[in-house]
Amino acid sequence: MSVTAGQRPVRWFVLILLILAGLLTLLRYVVAPLLFWRAAEVCERPHFTIVRTLTGEMHDGGHLKVQVRHYAPYLVAEVYLPKGLSEQQRRALGFRQVAGYIFGGNGKRRAGLY
Repeated sequence: MSVTAGQRPVRWFVLILLILAGLLTLLRYVVAPLLFWRAAEVCERPHFTIVRTLTGEMHDGGHLKVQVRHYAPYLVAEVYLPKGLSEQQRRALGFRQVAGYIFGGNGKRRAGLY
């Protein structure tokens, strides 16, 4: 079967569309999540300065290094959950409590305010 001159541009166009679709899929499902994961990882690690490094020798002849660190102040959110919940129930309830606090459930509402 021979390809006419009119079919070649259509094939190139389809090929380019497929390549673009593949690149967009790669960007959406690989690159973007990696960037967001890295940003979240950086945010979750508190900043510190190393005050001192202590070294020592263990009983079995191994070496031990310990860093004494000074951490900048940071905020931690904690919730208290009842005992006897499954892992899934604890995660769901804990998330709802923290989300409620973040989205305004941490104060009493007054008339006229939203």
